[in-house]
Amino acid sequence: MQRVLITVFMMFAVGISPRGMSVAEAFFTPHPIKNYERGIQKLTTYQGDTRNLEEAQNIFTQMIEKHPSSPFGYLGMSKLKILEAYRYDQHYNIKKIMDEAMPMALKAMRTGPTIDFVQDHYDHFERILQNNDKNQERVRELLYLYPERSETYFTLADYLCDQGDFEKALEYYKVALRFSSDDEAKLRVIQRIAQIYSQELPDATLAVEYWEAALAIKHNLAAAWESLGIAYMQLQRYDLGLENFKKAFAVFHTPQLSARIWETQGLLYQEQGEMDSAIDAIHRAIDENSQNTSLHKQLGKLYYGKSDFKNAYQYFQIVIAVGSKDPDVFYFAGRCAHALGEEATATNYYSQYLQLKNEGQEAEWIRQNIPELSHL
Repeated sequence: MQRVLITVFMMFAVGISPRGMSVAEAFFTPHPIKNYERGIQKLTTYQGDTRNLEEAQNIFTQMIEKHPSSPFGYLGMSKLKILEAYRYDQHYNIKKIMDEAMPMALKAMRTGPTIDFVQDHYDHFERILQNNDKNQERVRELLYLYPERSETYFTLADYLCDQGDFEKALEYYKVALRFSSDDEAKLRVIQRIAQIYSQELPDATLAVEYWEAALAIKHNLAAAWESLGIAYMQLQRYDLGLENFKKAFAVFHTPQLSARIWETQGLLYQEQGEMDSAIDAIHRAIDENSQNTSLHKQLGKLYYGKSDFKNAYQYFQIVIAVGSKDPDVFYFAGRCAHALGEEATATNYYSQYLQLKNEGQEAEWIRQNIPELSHL
């Protein structure tokens, strides 16, 4: 395996880098290290909230577009894809590793072959793939020796998850659950099933069902409380989401959980028509997690709902400034700029909206009300 990786590295470590630059020239080209660090910070604070990953991906995508000869955008994107592929312990979604993380690592090696942590990151793939081979051998051994044990089907399901076949894995996890003879074994399987319904094959209703089953076996599972809270949020049961986030926070006093609590409280206030209280709650959430641009968007929409276009505009601009590709943000920024008399700026935001999303009620409103854009 190591020989294969070294061979691939040598193929990419020589030759021509993007836009015809030599590798040496690419290496000495100034790189946006601060943006890289900002994206990595979002990865290091990731605790299950995919919005952090989406924002990090926006950062690395822009780096790649603006600085194709720097290794740091590719390196950040590869680390992001590894994080998305990570499952637990030494288990990864190998398909995502090979299809998405590895190509970005190769590009980082091509544009920055002498940077130590670029090489260290690339070496990480060898360890991942070697461990995958060991897992495969373990499955074969168990199927041969113990074809009717719960552990065999559990291990097989784990391996199938590593290959990205989550639907087949679910079948074997449920077989393992039938064979499980004690609560500890059942809990382990139920948590795996709940994770699949929470992340890989999202179904909030089934996620709730299995997380609650896990908590019925063992009540003090803080991670399960948080995951259950997220599932309830997806079902717009903000009251139950808040209840479970508070239980998790009693164990893990993290800024991310505190932000979740305030965000959920804000949604509850909004649902009850208490807009000022909702705004205060989202401000508190931002105090705990200022990097979460979705909170800024949410606050902007709350101010917009009160026709406070000046404050709303400020928060939509924050989201745009960090490179968001969310069309809604451009639409509302345009509406705010329009209301504040900044016609040219509003038209620019509307144009960017149409580039991102060309259909729907908002797109039609723009065409009907902005003559310059009626043809788009």
